[in-house]
Amino acid sequence: MPENPCSDEDFIQFFSQDGARTLADKLGIKEREIYRRRRRIENRYDIKILPPSAVGDGFKVKGTSTLYDADGEVKLEWVKTSVDQDRQDEIFREALAAMSEKLPRVKPIISPKTSIPDLLNLYTITDYHLGMLSDDWDNVIAEDVLVGCFNEMITNSPRAGDAIICQLGDFLHTDFPGLRPETPFSGNTLDVDGRADGIISIAIRSLRKLIDAALVKHKTVHVIMAEGNHDVTSSIWLRHMFAALYEDEPRVTVDVSELPYYCRQHGETMLAFHHGHLKKFSTLTSVFAATFPEIWGKSKNRYAHCGHLHHSLVKEDMGMTVTQHRTLAGKDSYSNRRAYFSERKAECTTYHKKFVVNVADTEFTAISVPGVFNHGSLDMGTKVLLENAPTIKQGRVLDFGCGAGLIATFLGLHNPALEFVCSDVSALATYATQQTLKLNSIKGEAILSDGLKSLTGKFDLIISNPPFHTGIATDYTVAETFLANAKQHLTKAGKLNI
Repeated sequence: MPENPCSDEDFIQFFSQDGARTLADKLGIKEREIYRRRRRIENRYDIKILPPSAVGDGFKVKGTSTLYDADGEVKLEWVKTSVDQDRQDEIFREALAAMSEKLPRVKPIISPKTSIPDLLNLYTITDYHLGMLSDDWDNVIAEDVLVGCFNEMITNSPRAGDAIICQLGDFLHTDFPGLRPETPFSGNTLDVDGRADGIISIAIRSLRKLIDAALVKHKTVHVIMAEGNHDVTSSIWLRHMFAALYEDEPRVTVDVSELPYYCRQHGETMLAFHHGHLKKFSTLTSVFAATFPEIWGKSKNRYAHCGHLHHSLVKEDMGMTVTQHRTLAGKDSYSNRRAYFSERKAECTTYHKKFVVNVADTEFTAISVPGVFNHGSLDMGTKVLLENAPTIKQGRVLDFGCGAGLIATFLGLHNPALEFVCSDVSALATYATQQTLKLNSIKGEAILSDGLKSLTGKFDLIISNPPFHTGIATDYTVAETFLANAKQHLTKAGKLNI
């Protein structure tokens, strides 16, 4: 330490490092002399010399204020600060990285022996608001409903090779800014069931149950923890925490993108996701096309999923079908006071990698699964039948032995006014037909029926490529019985086409 006097450069360094009092002691002069010299140096070089620790990490200087006495001596001095968002984001990421290093990893789960490789099950849960408190909703109910609902969806869905668990945002009711139960931006007070640590524990436990259950049934599980408007910060640590937890499980991937827009390609199918708080429902198609142009260009089928408004809405827009999902959660006081009503729901949707039917100048996508007749392809008999399909503008149509629903879909695309009933003895076939009709926006129902036994009412057209097999064995019995009884199910002017 140089003796007094020291150079201006040394003074600036030592003042910023030690502060006025320590520097005065080291120089053997009064503290007010330090302040006087600082003021002279500031005026001389047109700078501001700040004391140590004036600005905490994650903040930046907004301005300074100094109180002088009657003699012009410094009495008080303070620095006004504001949040340095870039630095705070950096600190948050550093904390996440440190947390991730210390987390114990989940041990890999044995992969299922059988699955349908071309199928993907999308499990969508949005706006769950875990931690919310109302007359019919608390943490115990929320965990039971979530885990129970998800287990039912897994049990009753196809054994798809791939799965996406899409937590579509607002999973937590609040981010607990400053440990207060408020919305992060508007500061609205929320009704919550318990403290932050308890709610966070339930969130982690329940989400692990969902992922582990999916791993038992599916070969791969992709996890999306979307950003919502209630849980912006929580969505970040949820993504990074679960990426770390399942780091040693090669069958699990977690999307850790910082963008609030997410995308996954499944064969020629594009699946896109956004909570809905930053972009309106009507603008999502253009956002996803611009954000993921490569996947958009490679896809023939494009679907977007969002939440936020808690009610159902579906729209086809410029080559993409956009679905807004309902919430499974109960209503809080805000919803009750404004008389918001919506059916509660979580959904599982199954997508196929690729099964495009092209026949008689008509192209459409179908859902097919192993075990359904001519899985993944158009058989010659059905092709000839469709190329010579009858002309019918309206009425009730039976697609008998429907398989993947190709006949009903073809006729429905040409004649939207038709009402379809599709029947098959195979549950896999009726499932595939339901999905094919839904995919192509065709009105109809798929009925599990042994022959014509479960069918009621009469039809203006019965059309079929009759089944001639039971399993792999040739069997004409079903076709013969069908032809013998079909007339009873036709209207007076009805027609049978095979």
